[in-house]
Amino acid sequence: MTCVQEKNECRVTDKSKGEKANFYPSRMKTISFKNNTAYSGVVGFSWDGAPSGEKTNNPNNEHDRETISSHYFGYKTNEAKFTPEFPNLTTFKNINAGVYYRGTTAVFGV
Repeated sequence: MTCVQEKNECRVTDKSKGEKANFYPSRMKTISFKNNTAYSGVVGFSWDGAPSGEKTNNPNNEHDRETISSHYFGYKTNEAKFTPEFPNLTTFKNINAGVYYRGTTAVFGV
């Protein structure tokens, strides 16, 4: 993903034009996510990485990529591991799941 801070804009990086990504969502800490409610959806809350793998050849989205799971480790060897916390979440009347989470340890609580 490429972001231009001055324009407050992010978009999929176009490697065919020689662009390089400068923003990596799967490496970002979740700074604050609390007191949220999800209802009447397929999945209420979903934490499942970021699309940054190989292209998937999705006919509906030419930019679609494989999802790389978020593991909440520092991506450089000198960065500390951290445990994200998601306090006071409410979810109801969702079809498949209230919370779908794939990653390392996280705290869901009040």
